[in-house]
Amino acid sequence: MSLTLFWMALIVSCCLEKLLKEPTLSKAVNIMSNICREAEAAEFSSQYFFDIRRFGNAGLGALDPSTKVNRIIAEGTCIAAVDASFAMNCSCIIALTTTGTTAKVMSRYRPLAPILVVTRDKIVAAQIHLWRGCFPLHYPQDKEMDMSWMDDVDRRVTFAVAAGKSMGIVHDQSTVAVVTGWKTGAGSTNTLRILTVDQDGNFINKYGSK
Repeated sequence: MSLTLFWMALIVSCCLEKLLKEPTLSKAVNIMSNICREAEAAEFSSQYFFDIRRFGNAGLGALDPSTKVNRIIAEGTCIAAVDASFAMNCSCIIALTTTGTTAKVMSRYRPLAPILVVTRDKIVAAQIHLWRGCFPLHYPQDKEMDMSWMDDVDRRVTFAVAAGKSMGIVHDQSTVAVVTGWKTGAGSTNTLRILTVDQDGNFINKYGSK
């Protein structure tokens, strides 16, 4: 905690020093942004992840028994996704979510990879802006009646990959971690897939092998 406060104080002092030298607000804000980005890059994210994974599940015991099992499964899936993102140097983590809980849980473990959060709910998309490392993507299309669940999942994942490419996050041969549920609706997150993307945004190992 003391080390965190030290870094915060250092960042604030640097920002104030730069602010006093800049005549325009836009330049000052850009300098503050660059300082914060450098400080964020210097953080020991993997050690933080291991620490929070060890002590972060203490509050699960207070959950209602009817929702506790689903929450534990979702938490385990999110932990696996963050761990895989460190191990495989993923360009991003794609999370398909209804309520935003999946993205919020992953954000708590502070992955280095950005989290692309795909949701059909505009309110959830707006709220996700408040969570660290999350980039909400509102998916406007409803699921077609004759479309299978996996086809709908693949469409949303492809949508996220295209957005990631336009943002400069996903590139040719990028590895991405995809977290989804096994059925529609909230509380069903239990699936993690690791995919490789080619230059056209297609999945090289979509079904485990090409």
